[in-house]
Amino acid sequence: MLNSCKNPRVLRKLSPTAELILVNALCFGAPIALSAWFAIQRTRHFVFDDRTMLAIVGFEVVAGALAAGLLISRGWKWSDLTRPFSQLDPLVGSFLFLAYVLIVTTMFAAGVAISGRELATWVTYDVNVSWFVVALVALVNPLFEELFEVAYNITALRKSGPAFAITFSTAVRFCTHLNQGPMAALTLIPLGLIFGAFYWYTRRLWPLVVSHVFDDVLSLGFSQQ
Repeated sequence: MLNSCKNPRVLRKLSPTAELILVNALCFGAPIALSAWFAIQRTRHFVFDDRTMLAIVGFEVVAGALAAGLLISRGWKWSDLTRPFSQLDPLVGSFLFLAYVLIVTTMFAAGVAISGRELATWVTYDVNVSWFVVALVALVNPLFEELFEVAYNITALRKSGPAFAITFSTAVRFCTHLNQGPMAALTLIPLGLIFGAFYWYTRRLWPLVVSHVFDDVLSLGFSQQ
């Protein structure tokens, strides 16, 4: 009992750097390690089914709850991470998604032209996810990733300036998808930079979440085998 009572005091005494490391280790340590393992093993084919996606959702719920508990114990508030929801946020999120698709499509075409390789076949996927699970993923995954990858990381690093904060956020996003090979560089780095810059200048989380929802629904719901 005494040890459990002292835990909040220990957490409050963490330095900001230690807090940053701990939150990212809780939320993204396992995904980064798994992604790196797949990349080292040169795994090029992945199966996304209900069981796989439910495992991801379960992990994100648990990791997100632990990270949120840590931040709350250290005095963080929701208002520290985002402005209140606005009726324009879904519209802005839609435009963000379209801008991302346009930029990534251009970069992807340039990558194919330069390399002379069909990069889309570097990693292949079998997607067989029920719409119920797609809905669960769309409810959990976008909020989890954008809250901790972007909103928390950039806010925690705000004193370091936009270049470092946005780069760090983008690097975390990229490292969780190392197994995608060149596709990760061509898609996730632009995404991270766009989302990071948008958040830095607006401090609005919900447009990022809306844009991510579109991506999850399209990639899982409309890519069925």
